[in-house]
Amino acid sequence: MGALIKKLRPQASSEIVISSTLDRRKAAELISQGKAHIHATALGQNDACVRVTRSRLDIQTAPYPWGASKPQVSIRIRESSQRCAAIQNILETLFSAERSSIKENLRLIMEEMSSNAMYHSIREESGKDLYRRTQGVSLKEAEAIELNCHRTADGAYLSVSDHGGTLRLTDIGKCLERCYKTKGTDQMEAKESGAGLGFFMIFENVTHMEISVVTQVSTTISVWLPVSGASDPTYFSFNFWGGKNATK
Repeated sequence: MGALIKKLRPQASSEIVISSTLDRRKAAELISQGKAHIHATALGQNDACVRVTRSRLDIQTAPYPWGASKPQVSIRIRESSQRCAAIQNILETLFSAERSSIKENLRLIMEEMSSNAMYHSIREESGKDLYRRTQGVSLKEAEAIELNCHRTADGAYLSVSDHGGTLRLTDIGKCLERCYKTKGTDQMEAKESGAGLGFFMIFENVTHMEISVVTQVSTTISVWLPVSGASDPTYFSFNFWGGKNATK
């Protein structure tokens, strides 16, 4: 949700983890332990993103510096068959001059973000996903997802919003823990729906990730990644706001 500021209730574990030696695997372990705010940075408290997280924990409204006040392209999607055309539209509109490898990386991230929103945001009373990845889906009007993109000076801001509001920090922790334990193995490749491989791929390839949940109402996942120059693997952030931190 980047720059769309809302006063969301902080997680019960509101401690900010700040470290200059964190890698993604260690960050995933911390998330599985219930840490909702993680900043890998050598700047410590002086990092601009850290200052925003701290101010928002104090219930002050502030945007992350990597966010976008208004998307340059915003597309509403109801049919799973519309996703590819929507993503291609964004790539042609904002990233046509970029190298094919960069566009392919952006395509994969948008595909996974939109797919997760379509198939895993709406759940039955039992808690199981209402829609299956193995089938095409036609969302109800009130269930439509929104895919937003803004090309920044040196990167790409992407966000996807759904109307489920079912994502929990524990879901993310379990997903990352499972994927890192089986990374590079046949067991990981054999996983299907529910394995969280798409979220794992997003987590490993973006620099900043913010997740804002209004329980049973909406979830917005916002990310930023560089498109000019290589990313710094020692600098990244993860922040989860709102929602229920249930363990069921």
